[in-house]
Amino acid sequence: MSESLSSRDRIRLATIARIRGVRAERLINYPQLKFEKSADAARKPLERLCAQGFLAASALPRGLRLFRLSSKGVAVTGAPPAYAASPSTGIAAEMLGVSALAWQTEEFLFPTKAELEELVATLAPAEENPKLTSRFVLRPVIKCGETELHLHAFMAELRPASDLARRVGVVLSNLRSSAVFRDLLHLGLLGFTIVVPSRGVKSSLERNSFEVETSIVVVEELQDLIAH
Repeated sequence: MSESLSSRDRIRLATIARIRGVRAERLINYPQLKFEKSADAARKPLERLCAQGFLAASALPRGLRLFRLSSKGVAVTGAPPAYAASPSTGIAAEMLGVSALAWQTEEFLFPTKAELEELVATLAPAEENPKLTSRFVLRPVIKCGETELHLHAFMAELRPASDLARRVGVVLSNLRSSAVFRDLLHLGLLGFTIVVPSRGVKSSLERNSFEVETSIVVVEELQDLIAH
């Protein structure tokens, strides 16, 4: 990164490049941004970076804003070009879900697209180049006193519990078309992390029996996508 950015601005942009989008209120949870003492203190530099053209802000139905990279921000961080597009409701849900969890690195490790591609390339047969259209998260799991990393498909979608359960089946079927993901499934190293907007949806979803390791996490910020 260049463009006369301060070290703190570089950290802000790098953080957003990893999580794709974030509310200012959430940034204060991130250890690398511990110098942000309040939501207002976090918001002001984000607004300045918007004015400088590095970030853009997308309004949520309940009046809050998601800060994301602009085309200029994508260029200086090396993030995927799609990160500069105005987010659909589905992408906004992913942004809220990822940004609510990614600061908790002892539980959730979100690789960038480049990092994920590199990881899969080391695991995949030489002749295979699986398409990575889903978001993934690495989940540390303790087994027999040792920690191993499990790769989870990450889902953050505003759907009824029954539709989410069916969606897991569809994504799992698609993953099975790839040899590398079939191998991870066989080894018990592939699963799902599903973000839902309320405890009620979580309770309903937990009534389903999933084929693979599945973690359901409540992120109430998803409710910001639902108009009053």
